[in-house]
Amino acid sequence: MPTWAKGVIGVAATAIVVFAGYKAYTHFSKLSEDKDKKAVADESGDVVKELISKGQSPSWPASSYSATANTIQSLLSGCDTPNNEVKVANEVIKISKKPVDWHNLVKVFGNRDIDDCGVMTGKTNYELIGLLKEQLDTPLVGVKGATGKRYYGEPTLEMLTDYLKTLGISI
Repeated sequence: MPTWAKGVIGVAATAIVVFAGYKAYTHFSKLSEDKDKKAVADESGDVVKELISKGQSPSWPASSYSATANTIQSLLSGCDTPNNEVKVANEVIKISKKPVDWHNLVKVFGNRDIDDCGVMTGKTNYELIGLLKEQLDTPLVGVKGATGKRYYGEPTLEMLTDYLKTLGISI
């Protein structure tokens, strides 16, 4: 076999080994991240059970939490708009009438893959709190929140966190 052919085979073999190592690393690293994110939903599930045992009942049927979680996912997938961010905040506010509702929403949302913005950029796995913190970042102009305050130049997340504080929830 000519020397150049041996070189081509060596380079190809090295490339295959490097590629396989990279794929294995990303796979195991994603599993570790997903485990941490799953803990958020599990923790909220425990809080829901605790609140229900203390007499707090959910305001909505289970299907409403699921529908809201699906709406949030679809509104924030891809390149979200400021209008979509406000819709998401309002969806969360609408369903979260008491702490058990908020924790139920976090539990039902679980971990979801959200399309990244851009061509061929892939997806990122989020739990609800992490998704809201990262995505609700557009400064608002004159939007009135659920607490009656008008928001100028503050991110959408500020409007949502102000409302959740009235329920005794901080994110």
